[in-house]
Amino acid sequence: MIIGQALLDMIVGYAIACRVYTQGNTALFDKNIVKLAEGELGYTLIAAAVFNLTVHWVNNYPVIYKSMIMSLKGGNLRANMQIYKPFDKDASCGYVVLETEGAIGSYNRANRSLTHMVENSIPMAVMLVLCGSVFPFPTLALTGLFGVGRVMHQVGYATVGYGGHGLGFVISQIARGSMQGLCLLAADRSLNLGVHQATMPYYAAATPYFEQAVTLAMPYYEQAVTQAAALYTLAMPYFEQAAAAASPYVTQAAAALKIEL
Repeated sequence: MIIGQALLDMIVGYAIACRVYTQGNTALFDKNIVKLAEGELGYTLIAAAVFNLTVHWVNNYPVIYKSMIMSLKGGNLRANMQIYKPFDKDASCGYVVLETEGAIGSYNRANRSLTHMVENSIPMAVMLVLCGSVFPFPTLALTGLFGVGRVMHQVGYATVGYGGHGLGFVISQIARGSMQGLCLLAADRSLNLGVHQATMPYYAAATPYFEQAVTLAMPYYEQAVTQAAALYTLAMPYFEQAAAAASPYVTQAAAALKIEL
């Protein structure tokens, strides 16, 4: 399952990267790729993809054991990254898991999303720097998409619970896979490996299906935008409450530092 998901992410990401390359500012991309070729920096881009795949494996390997102790219907129980048991030999209770109800449950799930973000953001940051030198605007767009996905993941997980994070997860994974695809495409063309040329007939044959998939995905995209707006509206009172609570401390700090607000 782990390898299958990695292959799917790689195929989809590379297909999107090919689309970006052929439909975007190809002349600029080729100019930047020539600069990579001079220093054989394509190998560095491949290294970034290898690092991303390594992180993917390490993040997903525990899922093998997770499926043994939690069913897909486990709901918010699946937010637990560890399962504890009391150390006292006389303890009568069973295992210890996270609280799932109320504000504490939301807090726990929000932090679970934060941990998931940290787990996945390091390779994204590496690829961001490398891809940005070749595909500047697409890198900005994919980084923004990744950010939107992660925010939706966190807000949805905290406010809705298990399942509310799914759409944000998919969006962020598409962005991350596409960034990896751009790394591999730039590496291939700079090192003259020939993979891009070899896959172009398949890409051309798949283009109608790709466009059809985009058309089919548009309602889900619109749903994601609507959901993001709803989650933003839902979260705003908490943001305003936090800002109001922090305001006196900000004022005190500004006065102590003699800063005019």
